[in-house]
Amino acid sequence: VCPLTPIKEIPIHAEPIHKDTSNDTPISNEIRKLLRKLGIDGRKGLGFYALRHTFRTIADEVKDQPAVDHIMGHESPHMSSVYRERISDERLNAVTDYVHKWLFGEDQ
Repeated sequence: VCPLTPIKEIPIHAEPIHKDTSNDTPISNEIRKLLRKLGIDGRKGLGFYALRHTFRTIADEVKDQPAVDHIMGHESPHMSSVYRERISDERLNAVTDYVHKWLFGEDQ
């Protein structure tokens, strides 16, 4: 696209950028089975994406955004991610260990 092209002529996506696919992913299906087994399926706001929101909220307390993004499978638009070749297991474990302790307590 030429830098002088008016914005109205730039093609746009026909589909929304965020498509709700929470009902048709293998992970969502397994979460739904688990909730059904626990007898709490069908409650509004309780499902795979609610778990992702909770994980992200608690994991952010570790203050290691690149590690949390990596665990969640997020692509980072930041220039620093272009140069990052890896995230150590120690950093990833620090995030998951923190969430695990929040969820199950210190003794687990």
